[in-house]
Amino acid sequence: MPTEVDNKKRVDSLFTDWTDLFTRYKNDANLFNLVKLYQHVLDVNDTEIANSIYIVLNDPAVFAWRVESALNSAIEQVVVTSDSKRFDTAYVEGFIRVAYKAGDKLLALKGLNPLNPFLDQQNFRRGSEAVRFWFHIATAAEIKQGYMKGELVPDILPWDTGYFVCANDNKGLALTGYKTTRSKDKILTEHPEAVNVKEGTEIEVLYILTREVSELWISGEQVKKLPNLLGYVPVVYRRVPVGSMLLDKESIKYRGESGLFLLRDLIPELNRLVSISQSLNLQELDHALQLRKPKDSFTPDGANIPTVDEATKPGTVNEVELPGGYDKMPIGELRAQADLLHKMIQERVDRVMSNFQNFPAPRTATEILALSQEQDITTLPRLANRGLLKQDGAGMINKQTNAECENSGIREF
Repeated sequence: MPTEVDNKKRVDSLFTDWTDLFTRYKNDANLFNLVKLYQHVLDVNDTEIANSIYIVLNDPAVFAWRVESALNSAIEQVVVTSDSKRFDTAYVEGFIRVAYKAGDKLLALKGLNPLNPFLDQQNFRRGSEAVRFWFHIATAAEIKQGYMKGELVPDILPWDTGYFVCANDNKGLALTGYKTTRSKDKILTEHPEAVNVKEGTEIEVLYILTREVSELWISGEQVKKLPNLLGYVPVVYRRVPVGSMLLDKESIKYRGESGLFLLRDLIPELNRLVSISQSLNLQELDHALQLRKPKDSFTPDGANIPTVDEATKPGTVNEVELPGGYDKMPIGELRAQADLLHKMIQERVDRVMSNFQNFPAPRTATEILALSQEQDITTLPRLANRGLLKQDGAGMINKQTNAECENSGIREF
């Protein structure tokens, strides 16, 4: 007998192998979400400098909003072709449109976002997209939740690729793993059979799909394992064809690049330059002072000599010996260099972002692709990626619906 495959072990190994990619996802998300990682400016040793402030500019969020708004405005066209003149392509085209609309309605009932905006954000911020398609006759559990017996459930579930792994063979997807965290109440709503789940709000849920089985793991324990009667993995996964296509060991973190791949290192430096400027401005508002006095009036052994941080703290008055004292080094040249660097970085950031200052909307997908080519922006591969996924998804929907119509029984996978 063949040895049973340990799918959990395979998925765990993939999550480990993709660690660098997940780190990139996290770092990009921090930039897009304007997360303030520091309270003070960092020096060359990444140590926070006292008496400084750190400012996060909103450029990445504005850039994302403009690009994603343009992508969202794309008007899709469904076209079905056939060699047979008797084949009613219009009927199939209408069915595909209705199928995706029904899928969006179900997503809304679940409290989730519509498919297209989710995919556009995934393609821009992650550089990849994944969706599970499962059009099926209502299962016994779903009938208990209110579905009619024999009702078709248009289950389209987009997955965040920041928590997704997969493995391919020469027939396509052979294995997928999707790992998220949820509360106990949410888990019990979706999986009533998970009666032994412990209390908590961040409980790990792992969903594994192969051509043979589907598995549900909660907190590292297998809760459910069912045969996959479809015979294939009902998931479409696509990476944006931007970034590294090399086979170097470390190149995985450069595959399927996000919209920030040209700016990833420039944005933090721009934030640092602005933060330094504002920190200096605040010091000028309440500048540290020098109080010149005779040497014999100083505290013995220099006990009252402040540290650098104390002496430069706004509002500080420092004692210095007559007739001299300590003066700041001239920083005019340093300021000039900082201004030059700021200009260089800002020009490069604007070169990427400014294309969407006045991007017209709404537009058809074809028009947006044409404008993308003219303006040398990163929209084209991301819009095309969404189209390819939905094209593959439409084929999967047709295949699953035909299979369910032929099988009047209720089945699960």
